[in-house]
This record gives sequence, C-alpha cells and structure tokens, in this order.
Amino acid sequence: MVYTIRPKRSYSDTRGEGARHVVATMVQFDERKDKQSLFPSVKRRLSRKVPISPEFTAMTTGHGKLRAYLHRFRIIESPICPCGQQEQTANHAIFDCNIVTRQRNDMIRKIQEAGGKWPTTCEALASNYLQIFSTFVRGIDFTIL
Repeated sequence: MVYTIRPKRSYSDTRGEGARHVVATMVQFDERKDKQSLFPSVKRRLSRKVPISPEFTAMTTGHGKLRAYLHRFRIIESPICPCGQQEQTANHAIFDCNIVTRQRNDMIRKIQEAGGKWPTTCEALASNYLQIFSTFVRGIDFTIL
C-alpha cells in the first residue's frame, strides 16, 4: 500500500467537503427503513450521553451478541433464542423473551414509577428511559441469552 504525504494547506481545502460527506451520511442513515428504532436519528444519538458497552450496542443496534445477527453471518446455525419462542432479535429480548422476565419486570416497574406506560416504544426507551433501559441491559446475562 502506498501513501502520499499531503501538504498541510491542502487539508483546509477538503475540510468543507468532508463535513458535507458526514452530513450526507447522517441523512442517509436517518432515512434507512431497516435500522433499529432505539435511536431513530444520528443527531439524536449524538446528543445523548449513552452508556457504551458491547451488550448495550447489541441491544440498540441489533448487531453483535444476538443470535439473529450471528446467524445472518453463518457464525451460528440457528437464529432461534434459547427460550425457543422466536428469532433472538433486540425487540424479542426487550419485549418477549422469558429468559429475561425478571430484568424486564424490573424495567417495567421503574418505567411505570416514572409515570410511563408499558408497553412503550423503542424510541421512548432511548429518549425517556435511557438509564432504566441501560440498567435492564446490564442485568442480562448474555452467556445464557
């Protein structure tokens, strides 16, 4: 691989173009229909202080530790959750999986104590109940999920 050295003055010439590219990429992401709805826009995600961990990332993006994602890349044979109900997606883990019933019930109780209703939307989890949702994710033992 060959790299060329560019003079410093040439960086300022492309900075505007780079910023336009970042904005265009954000708009393209915001318009995607298949993205997870926990963070419906890049701008909103960047405005939030989000507790980052591999588990939290998996639950908010659908990438990583979830069986449906791993199956998609043929890393594992089956996308079915160990609970046996359906494919193990983020939505399944958040709303339906009986392996995390205790953690979900704690989350529901805290959301209701905060004046919220259950079931709620993924967007509400990320915008109104981010700390409660983060506690829910930290309480999950992903080695058995």
